[in-house]
Amino acid sequence: MNKKNNNFKYLFLIIINLFLKTASAATKNGLDVNQYNCMVDLFTSNQILNQVNLANLNYNFCDFVKGFQCNTATYFIEKVTLNYPIGQVPIPLITTSFACIPTMTQLVINNFDVGSFISTNNVKLQRLELNNCTKLYPLPVLSSIIEDVYIFNNDNSHNESRVSIDFSSIINLRSFTLVDYTRNVSYTRLIGIPTTFKLSSLTTPVAEIPILTNMNLTLSIFFNNYVNRNSFINFNTFNLISSLTLSSYSPNTLIPFPFDLQNIPTGAPLTLFISHVCFEPIVSNTSDDYFADFSNLKKLILFGALCNSKQPLQKSYFPIKKLQDGPTQYFYFEGYNFHPFSFDIFSTVAVLYLTHNNLTGVIPIKKAIEQDVDLSNNQYIGRLDDSYCTSYVNVSNNVGINDIPTCFSCHWSSFMQPYFRNISFVNSNQCNSIIPNLKVETDGLIILYGKDLGFSNIDFETTPSLIWKRIPSSKGTSFSANYSSIANFGSLSTMDILYYYPNKIYTVSLSPMFPEIYKVKVVSQDTFDIYGKFFTYNITDVSIEIGDLIQPLICYVSYTSFDYISCSLENILSLLIESQPPVFETNVIPIDDNSGITIKLSSIKVSIGSLSSKVYFTNTVGVESNNSCIASCPVGQYCSLNSATCVVPDPLPTSPPPGNCKNNCSGNGVCLAASSLCVCNAGFSGEDCSGKFCSSSCSADLSPSQGLCNNVNGECECFKYYTGSKCELPNHFVSSNVPCSINGGTVLLYGWFGTNNTNVLVHIGDAKCMNVIVNSSQIQCTIEKGSIGIKSINVTQNSIVWYANNAYEYINPVKQCSIPNCNNHGTCNQNTGKCECSKPYSGYDCLAFDQANSGGTTTSPSTQPPIAIPESKPVINTTTGSAEITNEQTNYKILLKSIVELDFSNNVVFEYILDGKWSLSASKNGDSVVTNFTQTINNTTKITSSIEDLSSDKNFTFAGIDFTVKSGSVKVSVEILNWSFLNSLNTLQLRMESLVSNDGDDKNNINKCNLENDETNVSSDQNPLQFNSNLNNVKIERNAKILYGRFLNRALSDGRPTFITNQIVSNSSNSLIVGINLPHCNSECVIDPDFSVLVSSDFKSADSCSPHSEDSNRKWVLPVSIVVSVCYDLS
Repeated sequence: MNKKNNNFKYLFLIIINLFLKTASAATKNGLDVNQYNCMVDLFTSNQILNQVNLANLNYNFCDFVKGFQCNTATYFIEKVTLNYPIGQVPIPLITTSFACIPTMTQLVINNFDVGSFISTNNVKLQRLELNNCTKLYPLPVLSSIIEDVYIFNNDNSHNESRVSIDFSSIINLRSFTLVDYTRNVSYTRLIGIPTTFKLSSLTTPVAEIPILTNMNLTLSIFFNNYVNRNSFINFNTFNLISSLTLSSYSPNTLIPFPFDLQNIPTGAPLTLFISHVCFEPIVSNTSDDYFADFSNLKKLILFGALCNSKQPLQKSYFPIKKLQDGPTQYFYFEGYNFHPFSFDIFSTVAVLYLTHNNLTGVIPIKKAIEQDVDLSNNQYIGRLDDSYCTSYVNVSNNVGINDIPTCFSCHWSSFMQPYFRNISFVNSNQCNSIIPNLKVETDGLIILYGKDLGFSNIDFETTPSLIWKRIPSSKGTSFSANYSSIANFGSLSTMDILYYYPNKIYTVSLSPMFPEIYKVKVVSQDTFDIYGKFFTYNITDVSIEIGDLIQPLICYVSYTSFDYISCSLENILSLLIESQPPVFETNVIPIDDNSGITIKLSSIKVSIGSLSSKVYFTNTVGVESNNSCIASCPVGQYCSLNSATCVVPDPLPTSPPPGNCKNNCSGNGVCLAASSLCVCNAGFSGEDCSGKFCSSSCSADLSPSQGLCNNVNGECECFKYYTGSKCELPNHFVSSNVPCSINGGTVLLYGWFGTNNTNVLVHIGDAKCMNVIVNSSQIQCTIEKGSIGIKSINVTQNSIVWYANNAYEYINPVKQCSIPNCNNHGTCNQNTGKCECSKPYSGYDCLAFDQANSGGTTTSPSTQPPIAIPESKPVINTTTGSAEITNEQTNYKILLKSIVELDFSNNVVFEYILDGKWSLSASKNGDSVVTNFTQTINNTTKITSSIEDLSSDKNFTFAGIDFTVKSGSVKVSVEILNWSFLNSLNTLQLRMESLVSNDGDDKNNINKCNLENDETNVSSDQNPLQFNSNLNNVKIERNAKILYGRFLNRALSDGRPTFITNQIVSNSSNSLIVGINLPHCNSECVIDPDFSVLVSSDFKSADSCSPHSEDSNRKWVLPVSIVVSVCYDLS
């Protein structure tokens, strides 16, 4: 029985074994065996089989990181990526094997000759992607069975002046993108479109505007060297186009002005973006009808015309007479030669750039209150109007402008001066127009508001010290700070504010207080000086009444401060006094010189806003208040209405010098004869009575409060995060993002979005994000398939647009190394997109020796004798805050140069120099030396630099990226806290400089064998395939020593990882400056680069070039050429 059971057991095992072998034979590495064999044939015939990884002795055609995708249930392939090596001459793509992989839905072809493929293709695909392929043109009739086509072309081998793309047979195409930097492409045969036409996104260069009647598209058009102006009439067919972008590949090519945009049907849902197009100048003014009326474009977000022509353009007329009634976010014309024109059309424009346009005449009055303006490099003359005080303005190089408002001249700091370069005006450094007020909120915030308070927190400091942030929409007239860190803040009644440029201290009450009067002095026949405290700097808030009459005498205020008021009586001919009267002595004033009637001057009443104090002229001071002192105060003291006690007065202030009435009080007040200062009529305010009181409550119906009334201009000044005429709308921004795969998915945006979220629209590049879910700090939405490259982010809500360029990059699972074959000194890791170098090589390009060999020897790949590798010696300079790495006589210095704030057009609006201002804060020793440096910008912004000198290899994790820094390297971490942005659309750029010299510390060990390499060479992995090149690695080589700098494309913004870009700002024979582009960080930005000096594979040791050395003329020759390419590092 047991034997029988054993036989059954053996039989069962044999069956299982046969089953497993059969199953194994049916699939190979998760792929159907027939399709596996087909893929082997496909990759073999196209000479790229060696690019496929091996697994279990079989090729892995389901390797996700290699661009493949297989269905785990059916074992069929769904996505195929074909990569011909970069730098080699493309071969024709052989496609015979496509027939046996019918399950393929996505096909990516890189660097092949596709001339035969696209002319005969009958493969049904969801997506076809062609990158940098040759023989693209002429494009045939596209297959009707492809849904999504993406083509990137940089091939200059064809001579066609125009080509056509025929869409007439397409019924399933949803998205078509053609990026072509080399030629004009026009699709002209849009006829016979089926009713089932599904195209929803189209991006292409054009020579003709197509007819697109009843087509609901997101359309991006790029102009090139030739455009058929007659085709512009076809804009009137864009009745259902949802989004239109017009741009140009060349700012030197003149494009006909698109007058026909005004004929887009009224009610069309079109959102319009125009950027970097050089439009033909309008040189004749035939009639008013000749100019464009764009009031029909209800969603004009950006209108940008930029001409970089080497020859000046003809004198021309501004081509637009009217814009939409709603807000236009950005409007710029640059590089023209315009006749003068009215600014009335810009009343709804938020950001206006009209620089380098040779504009002449008196500089116009600005029509929009909250509008940033750049009028630099024109020919304007006259005085800059006060209307510009509500926003940022740049009028540099308008040499005819001879005066600017006090809102600017009162804060003539290094921050303000770049906006007024080459402007001639008299600045006496005497500023009497600053009016500070303070309001303490219950949520721990204190608000500084008023007039001429500056445009940045670098203009002032307070006692006690607080970190002030400008309230963005207030345009420089309001600031906020958190006072919770001040232990005794609740016991304070005042705060001192020092303004640097006028060098004046202002004492301001923290809350409304009764004015306290402790001396009244008769100065002349009609003038009184009143001394005390808890007064104000705002003349319009002060009223003085003299005498206990039914109609008291009005004493008109000529000057006021916290502790001093001067006022004068009008129409009083004489004042009878006995020599110099004592304080509060009884005086007699004749009311009418002819009547002879006199009355006793018994009292003076001082009112600051709604709070009043009244003193009587007796030997002891009496008061009139429900909160009065119990008994009369002793001589020399006065009764404080705030404490109901008798107090000794403070030392008396000095009187200010008189001035002249400004603008004759604007017709809204009376100019005092004695002081030449204005007393404004009811409803008006300001130094010249040009200001108005607010007509609305400025968020009085909102809780908590979101703004204050500016009594200077009668407009609501909103606190940080809010905007709108009543501060009712969130002034939103994005500080970080979590991207999705290029296959589409969920997008997360973090920042500030408020609670009033109406008509929220999110665009990543040209793609619209759907299913938007929003709260005050996060937006979540879903997006369809994307494409390789860096994209913009556009968030619109409540008809307010926030836009960030180069802020988003889809996650691409296929990572290619920037150096082909890693220069034959390593292999490419497809998971990271980085070269893993073979020993003894190192560096991102495997062209240096590993620092681990320092002090030892290594050999070349051939039969060359060993080479002694010198050691790199990092040193941290605790005086300058820089790091230096020396190898023999070669010295590299790394320093933080500056922080630059950039506007949305990447113009520098503010630069703070970091070099030479560091303070050593801490240093510690361990496995490595970490030295911390700090500096503070006006007690507000804190910058911390941590430099770590590594004595051994060390692993790090930053912003979700794992990386290793080698021994002998220097890692730098930089933290920027509480940067106060000048505009919610602005971003930061941290600039790092690397210097190279031959003055290393090792003076006694000079190696002369590499002097033929004494010239400095700079190279990088700069990416040429993207619209905006991104930098991850850079190297500087001299004397066969290489400084490698690694710049991660990630930063921490307010504690969250987010994508950033890096770029080379400038380079010279001994210096390289790299700009690290940071997002709009609300409170904190952190970056984490590292640097190392390694020895080049060209290096010769000190004794190798001696006269007796057999290797004196030896130099290694690299077996392959070095090609700068793309490195997508999205770990």
